[in-house]
Amino acid sequence: MADILTELRSALATLSGATFGPDYLPTDEMLPRLKSAGAVYAFATREVNERLSKCEQLLRSGQRSEAIRQALFDPDLLKRFAELDIPARTAWSDFAGRNGLPAPATLDNVAATRLNQAFSLEKVVEPLLQQYRTLALARAPMQKRLDLLRLLVKAEPACVAWVEDLTRFEQFRHDEIRLLAARVRQKRDWDLATQLAEEVQSPNWATKPPLDVIDAVLRSRDELLRQEGQRCLTVLAVRMRTAIREPDLQAAEEIEGEVHQTLKEYGLAENDPLMESHQEGFAWIRNENKKLRRIKSFNKSEHTLLQSIRDGHDWWYIMQCYREASAYDIPIREEILTAFHQAKRKRATVQRILMLGIGTLIIASVVGYFIWKS
Repeated sequence: MADILTELRSALATLSGATFGPDYLPTDEMLPRLKSAGAVYAFATREVNERLSKCEQLLRSGQRSEAIRQALFDPDLLKRFAELDIPARTAWSDFAGRNGLPAPATLDNVAATRLNQAFSLEKVVEPLLQQYRTLALARAPMQKRLDLLRLLVKAEPACVAWVEDLTRFEQFRHDEIRLLAARVRQKRDWDLATQLAEEVQSPNWATKPPLDVIDAVLRSRDELLRQEGQRCLTVLAVRMRTAIREPDLQAAEEIEGEVHQTLKEYGLAENDPLMESHQEGFAWIRNENKKLRRIKSFNKSEHTLLQSIRDGHDWWYIMQCYREASAYDIPIREEILTAFHQAKRKRATVQRILMLGIGTLIIASVVGYFIWKS
């Protein structure tokens, strides 16, 4: 092997060190060396092409690993291909043909390129294969093995073996899911129901589950969904009653928000019969908020009344503010009532003084009139 390799490298050095243009004439000393080097080179190119052809056939039959194994035999096939692909190869082929010397075979670039791609793919697939073998030996759940099979099919879509395995395993998984859907109803397993619903609706299937399987899974999920929603709403109803008894409006409003979130999460409608237990609580919240708005409006009217008294507004405006505050049927604060009555007495005193002054003026006018007449 060492002698053959030395002979080949010597031949390549001989051919690479010369130019074989149309005007090239080798010396008498050079011609035997070229003939010997050409023979070695021609044999090496034919041998490489034969090995490439065998690897190509293995790749076409889906035996990538075997093709790579044979390509790695000494000498490494792709390395030998690169050694033989010298710049002077085309010129030497033309020269050898013109002068009756051993001509090299045309190197199969297409087969070499495909083999190189197989090596690149093997680097991607090998870790997946190791994981897949581990799962198979451990008798892992079908779902985990399917996930890896899908990755292998994605990495090697042309590999018939992977596609066939995936089809067979998916059909087996369809039957598994059908049985698991029945178990969901028996054991009320919410986590399993959610998992199966996501799985049957996944876009990753090469062969989608039959409609009866999808229907069985979704029906089981929906039944549990409603039951779980009912349980959550029942708990929230107890908390709502507690908030009403205390009473705690803020807590009740937070619970109302949780109720609506539960409806959304479990796909229940606002008018679902399960909501009957919450209607009383919602009505209490609305009523309490109405009371708060009324008290807020009353407080505003009360403040306006007090401010009008302090600012010394006209009596008609003060009375209007008083009537607005009194219309709420809520007791007005004592200090405001005191200020109002003081203002009222002050106005009455002013009115009495004013009337007394007017009466005095009238009497004085009448007396003055009679004095004038006399």
